[in-house]
Amino acid sequence: MKVLIICGTYPPIKCGVGDYTFNLAKALTKIPSLRVGVLTSVNARDEARIDDGVQLFPVIDRWDFGSLGKIIKIINLYAPDLIHIQYPAFGYQASLMTALPFILKFKNIPIVQTWHEHVNECTMVGWKNLLACNALIYVRYDFISKLSTLMKFLIKKAPNCYIPNATVIPPVRLSETQRVRLKKEISLDKKIVCFFGFANPNKGLEHLFEVVDPIKFHLLLICELDPLNS
Repeated sequence: MKVLIICGTYPPIKCGVGDYTFNLAKALTKIPSLRVGVLTSVNARDEARIDDGVQLFPVIDRWDFGSLGKIIKIINLYAPDLIHIQYPAFGYQASLMTALPFILKFKNIPIVQTWHEHVNECTMVGWKNLLACNALIYVRYDFISKLSTLMKFLIKKAPNCYIPNATVIPPVRLSETQRVRLKKEISLDKKIVCFFGFANPNKGLEHLFEVVDPIKFHLLLICELDPLNS
């Protein structure tokens, strides 16, 4: 059996959904009867990557209708028995990715979708996605409770389940001495408020500068900041 996972990001691209997809694909390759392919963005092409049993198709430069032909071409080439689409990911255009399941429905290939965000937080997912959804996976525990009445009705038509996603960041264990020394290197006498993640507009990072009192707290940002992005 062949599974084709579609995701807009994949390592070395930095994205939580891409990391999730990478680990999912690697785990699936351990099943002897499965062959796993991943259709992703051109930036995921990495000549230094060690073969991990996943057949990678890093060919999409823009996830809009202009790339629909490339998507169909890879599907025809790989001939999967099942397609698994991950939502959302960097680079996705809502117009294509919302319609993609319905377009692919006519190829008579079962389509599984994993939604990593709530419907009201992501323009990529909504009732249109469910027009062609053979199974739905969601990773937020309160996902169902935040759906509209229409969405709750439509979701009953496809098997769905809650599978929480695990962290892909390796744990670090420090002794008390190491912890105290590291804390003092960052801030000698203030409590630390830390932000980790992407400095994207929807994260609300700028609000920390309004609510964190610099007299009492040290604000630590673990993220990439683009000096050209106001």
